[in-house]
Amino acid sequence: MMSDGTTNQDKVPTLDFNYRADEAYLRDPWQRISQLRDEHPIFATPFEDRNIWMVSGYDQVREAFQRHDVFSSHTLNVYAPANHPDQRIIPAEIDPPLHGQFRKMILPHMAPSSIDAMEPELRQLAVELIEGFGGRGECDFIGEFAKQFPTQIFMTMMGLPLDKAEYMIRLVEIYAHQGADDESRETSLAAKVEIGDFLSKLIAERRASPRDDLISHLLTQEVDGRPVTDLELRNYSVTLYLGGLDTVAMQLGNMFLFLATNHGHRQQLLDDPSLIPAASEEMLRYFPILTPGRYVQEDVDFHGCPMKKGDRLLVSTVGAGRDPNGFDDADVVDFTRPVNRHLSFGAGPHRCVGSNLARMELVVALEEWHRRIPHYRLADDDLSFHGGGVLGLNGLRLEWDVGD
Repeated sequence: MMSDGTTNQDKVPTLDFNYRADEAYLRDPWQRISQLRDEHPIFATPFEDRNIWMVSGYDQVREAFQRHDVFSSHTLNVYAPANHPDQRIIPAEIDPPLHGQFRKMILPHMAPSSIDAMEPELRQLAVELIEGFGGRGECDFIGEFAKQFPTQIFMTMMGLPLDKAEYMIRLVEIYAHQGADDESRETSLAAKVEIGDFLSKLIAERRASPRDDLISHLLTQEVDGRPVTDLELRNYSVTLYLGGLDTVAMQLGNMFLFLATNHGHRQQLLDDPSLIPAASEEMLRYFPILTPGRYVQEDVDFHGCPMKKGDRLLVSTVGAGRDPNGFDDADVVDFTRPVNRHLSFGAGPHRCVGSNLARMELVVALEEWHRRIPHYRLADDDLSFHGGGVLGLNGLRLEWDVGD
């Protein structure tokens, strides 16, 4: 609920925190955010002429996702000026009601029946990747599997040449995994432009010669009673590109780090593979990775915090996933948890449109990996994370005994 507006600006917690650079956050993001959440479910960090607010409590995060009338998605980057409409990625930076028209363009391809039909192809790809390094007894899990798996799925759906996989992965890393300084932000923006230029060439090719792929389908769609434009389709494709490549890869890294270092939980899955879908949901709850930004559209008192028009909001699923106000035994990983209403795919109108595909990818990866490599361990425990909108490991080396 919104508060009654009786608050004192002097009592608003103000912290020096940057989710791209905070050292404690980059060592153990969930512990750091849990500590901050328990002290201040909402706090402010001054930046230039505005405040950047961090919301990390379960109830506050859910409400912020749902209040698109106050917290706009039209500028997800909290450090950037307000986006011009032509620069917004679609539909992620479009608000209702127009957002719904763009969203429905892809819904048939993300429906459960469509994703179920893709399962054999997903399993074949997972098996091929695992068997490619399984005999070595070690791998760079992030680079050789976690990034390759969703990237190749996305490229097939979009009709992109698979020999461009490494190029596309590199651009995502440059765009999404930058630091907080001005130079990093400029580098990130340049990568976004390069992604858009690359996809614009594909759009032009499909307009001239359509195929049986997602881009060709989107070219036939209408928005607000008119055909979708090439600029809109470019911005739409950038959203699909970023969502399809980075989020699943980073989620897989966190899941396999946990299973490599928690043998009892891994043994549960080996003893009863039918637990894997529920285990995937529980690890989604325990290791949420998204912190999307929002633009405050009007002066508002939100749970005692006086936010001003032009301020920015960081909506931390990282904090919400382990909030005891949202879950019983929130700090316990329970693969048999009876109720799991996590917010790792968001909530409200911008809830992840690709959640069905992401869930399938995670489950297939867990099932096919553990059929072939049931016992594995860390080859290097010198781990670090990158922050930002998508939280993830910078690397994860695993090893196992061949023939085990």
